[in-house]
Amino acid sequence: MMRAMRSHGRWVAVIAFNVLLAAGVAIFILGKQRVAFPSWLPGGQDRVGFHAVFSTGQSLTPGQGQTVTIAGIDVGDITDVRVQDGRARVGFRLRPKYAAMMRTDASALLRPKTGLNDMVLELDPGTPSARKVRAGATIAESRTTPNVNPDEILASLDVDTRSALQLLLSSTGTGVGSAERARDLSRAIRETGPVTRDLRRVGEALEDRAANTRRAVRSLRLVSGELARRRTDVVRAVETTNTVVGTVADRSAELRASLRALPATLRTTQAALTDTAGLAAELRPATSALLPVADALAPALRSTHPFLERTTPVLTDQLLPLTEETLPTVRRLRSAVAATNAVAPDATATLRRLNTAGNMLAYDPPGDEQGYLFWAQWLSHLAPWIFNTQDANGPIRRGQLMFTCDTLKDLAGVGQVNPLASLLDGAFGTLAQGGSCPIGPGGGSDLTTTPRAGGKGGR
Repeated sequence: MMRAMRSHGRWVAVIAFNVLLAAGVAIFILGKQRVAFPSWLPGGQDRVGFHAVFSTGQSLTPGQGQTVTIAGIDVGDITDVRVQDGRARVGFRLRPKYAAMMRTDASALLRPKTGLNDMVLELDPGTPSARKVRAGATIAESRTTPNVNPDEILASLDVDTRSALQLLLSSTGTGVGSAERARDLSRAIRETGPVTRDLRRVGEALEDRAANTRRAVRSLRLVSGELARRRTDVVRAVETTNTVVGTVADRSAELRASLRALPATLRTTQAALTDTAGLAAELRPATSALLPVADALAPALRSTHPFLERTTPVLTDQLLPLTEETLPTVRRLRSAVAATNAVAPDATATLRRLNTAGNMLAYDPPGDEQGYLFWAQWLSHLAPWIFNTQDANGPIRRGQLMFTCDTLKDLAGVGQVNPLASLLDGAFGTLAQGGSCPIGPGGGSDLTTTPRAGGKGGR
């Protein structure tokens, strides 16, 4: 293959040159035919498609380079014409930068570019204040104007009117005479363009006004008919209004007093609002700082939802009936509560002092210093060792009882009515019987004995 190309290289170069030349000529011809190349080809650009509905699509031939213009500038071309519901639906494409100008109030009209009816679609993209439309939007027939041929105008005239028009045109031609006057006349006619556009806007406004007037009359008729059907309600409303107005008239003195007090109230309200301005300024940062807390509470609230669902029957079926049953009792307790209000201040002060004392006992100072509760635990731990005798009966308090012989004698009589005296007489009465404390006439009152008593065995 390479050997053949080297041997016939001249002819290969000629063929390649002819292919390139043919491609260039084809591109040139297609460009003159207004073919829109896609954006993936060099020099190509995507187009945005739209549609417009006309009453007639006369002389429209897609593919023949019929253009779309805005203010005389070529912005696209006509791509498609088809019949839809007895109307001509014209498709056209615009360059992207002009497609972005399309608004909902866009309008279009067809005009011949030459005497051979080579049509041009003149497009008004709309006002910037209107809403933009998307690709593929359709301009309604009410905002389009097809081309009108002179024969259509003449066909609508009768024979006499047509003859008079021909005479007028011929006389006008005679009066214009030279080409310079014809150009002046053409310029004068073009100058009337803004006036005709303004007149068209006035006509559209009058048409809208007529439609609004018809709507207003129809609405008024409906309101009148409804009022006629509801005469009783209207009479009642008038009577109620009369009563209200009469009541206001009877309360005119109170109303004047309220109005006189209104300025002071407004001043007070203004002062209160001024004072709350600082709170509002602080409240916003505070609420912003609480947003993370609210976000963190969200899982907890979701977790408590099942608990609330389970406790709702308890509240409605148990606690609510209990509250209804206890309500009479609570009403009877009001008198008792009223009586306790007299001692409530003293009780409150006492509870506050007890609260202060409890806070003092429970206070844990910083550092190595310990609070009262810490040492109270040590006290409860060491106190039993004060009475500990290290025997099987546990801690027993040591003590000393001192009796005289007269006291022992009295215990025997008192023990019949006092259990404690009977216990002491049983424990120490043997001293008198054993002779340690002689009791008799003239003796015993001077002698004393001091037996020691322990918790166990009389030590």
